[in-house]
Amino acid sequence: MSATVILVVAAAWLGIGLVLSLVLGRRGHDPFSWFLLGLMLGPFAIALAVDSWRHEKPPSARRAVAAAGADGGQTVDVLVGFDGSADSLAALSAAVDMLGTRLGRLTLATVIPYDGGLEAERDSRAALDRQARLMTGLTPSLEVVRGHPATALSAEADAGGYELVAIGTRGAGRSHLFGSAASELARACKVPVLLVGAA
Repeated sequence: MSATVILVVAAAWLGIGLVLSLVLGRRGHDPFSWFLLGLMLGPFAIALAVDSWRHEKPPSARRAVAAAGADGGQTVDVLVGFDGSADSLAALSAAVDMLGTRLGRLTLATVIPYDGGLEAERDSRAALDRQARLMTGLTPSLEVVRGHPATALSAEADAGGYELVAIGTRGAGRSHLFGSAASELARACKVPVLLVGAA
């Protein structure tokens, strides 16, 4: 094989890894894992990606909750997108401070990729538990949901009957490489969204 053919094949495999990483990362999968899979398997990874895409489960509507505020609008139920970043802490504080005694049900939700394993779910649950223990006078519900952050939080807010979603403007981790989940959520969510930055 000539050096040109080897270079073209290597570039194609790298391109497949990058495309899979971007496309599936935007859909709520772990982008780094798909990049590596694309590098290792090349075009064969496309079949796995299509299968994974087809078997994505939408965030579950596991409960039907009557919208809070049915008691005359006295309380507001809040879903906080929490990833441990300074901005998500600021969003939590802002929602609690802003609503004060009007705060109804409070839920902290962390979003993990569809293909995040049990360890990712366990770590996320532990981080939520740590944050809940730090909150004096409040006992929030804790949720770990899967998918793309904006889509998963929007579906969770809708399914749970929340009246406000609070989220930091910048999240933790690599997610900022694939666009702002906060701005996507603000555009797509049917529930009002409070965007808060740590600064």
